[in-house]
Amino acid sequence: MAQRGTVAVSTMLQQTFGRDLNYMTPRYLKDHQYKHIHQQDPRNINYTETRRTAFRDLMRKAKLPNPDVLGDELLEIYLAARDERYEFYDGVHETLEYLARRYPLAWITNGHTTPERAGLQDYFSVTIMPHTLGVRKPHQRVFEYAAKKLHGRLENMLHVGDNMFTDVGGIIEAGGTGIWFNPHGRRNRTQYMPYAEIEVMPEVMMHLI
Repeated sequence: MAQRGTVAVSTMLQQTFGRDLNYMTPRYLKDHQYKHIHQQDPRNINYTETRRTAFRDLMRKAKLPNPDVLGDELLEIYLAARDERYEFYDGVHETLEYLARRYPLAWITNGHTTPERAGLQDYFSVTIMPHTLGVRKPHQRVFEYAAKKLHGRLENMLHVGDNMFTDVGGIIEAGGTGIWFNPHGRRNRTQYMPYAEIEVMPEVMMHLI
């Protein structure tokens, strides 16, 4: 995951350069990367090269020698840690296997991870990422496009997500149905009401029509 990448980079910097770079926490590194990412056109962005530019820029601002070389090294550390392995909630594979045998599934994300990178490519027939349309969830076009690619109707589309605003709110505004995956028992602070709220992924199967 991306968080593991920024943790690995932060640890390397602080171990190598000591207290001078203590301010480069994982959160600081994440915010710096997002600043560069959000300056790009999401339809044409190359995330790896944008991260490379962000790390190089960070090393220049820190006035470290050979900032481009060091920035490239940080990118390699980030990518290796991020892609080392993915941890899933209990029942994810079993649930996806059950669903994929019965319904066409779309991977819709505001992030940058693909089903292939997560090892879930066998379950999904459609992948929609920020650069696909140049907009992100909760934009209605995302869900309209998903329904079109799945050869279905939006009103028959069920979207499962952990964000009440971008996931559940987005699909509701588009005319579909949303299930809130809420494993940590958070309060719903939005105006949206999900079709169902689940704590473990296999509960999705209890709410299929």
